[in-house]
Amino acid sequence: MVRPFLSFEIDYPVKRTLQDYHDRMPMLLQPEQIDGWLSGAIGRESLVPAREELLQTWPVSKRVNSSRTSDEESTLIAAVAA
Repeated sequence: MVRPFLSFEIDYPVKRTLQDYHDRMPMLLQPEQIDGWLSGAIGRESLVPAREELLQTWPVSKRVNSSRTSDEESTLIAAVAA
C-alpha cells in the first residue's frame, strides 16, 4: 500500500541509511502535525530527522528517472535485482 505524503526540503545531515545516496535527508512531520505546519501554527522546532528504523532502501528500476514513465505505474518502486 502506498501512503500519500507531503514533501518539502530542509537540509539536515544524512544518517547511515541514506549516506550512499545523498548528503541530506528528509525531515518528517507526523500526520497530526501537517495542518499546523501548513497553517504556520508550528515551526521548525517541530521538525525532527526521520528515525533510522523508518528509513528503508532497495534497488528500483531505472525507469524511475524517465519523464516518459507514467506516475501511475506502480512497479516503479518495486524492488529489482541489484
